[in-house]
Amino acid sequence: RDYYGGLLPSYDRLVDLVALVKQELKHVPLSVSLSVLVRTLKCSPPPSNDIRFALANAGFQVSSTHERPNNVKTDAPFRVVWDIMRCYVRDHP
Repeated sequence: RDYYGGLLPSYDRLVDLVALVKQELKHVPLSVSLSVLVRTLKCSPPPSNDIRFALANAGFQVSSTHERPNNVKTDAPFRVVWDIMRCYVRDHP
């Protein structure tokens, strides 16, 4: 690691990216963009970890995405994600 870390300045970043890709849900082809939902609901963005936590507590699998930090990959139906966002807006006017 030290050898490559000295030769490739972005080596640590690449290692982190590969680790993130390995943690993504493989069977879920699409991700949900929280920023699009926030624009639609006209609210401030919730911490993406809070949304991931709510989905996991509801019994669904959830992960981050490597492409955009605020996107969420989940096996939850979209209506569940929408309901969680609606509850967030209700609790955080």
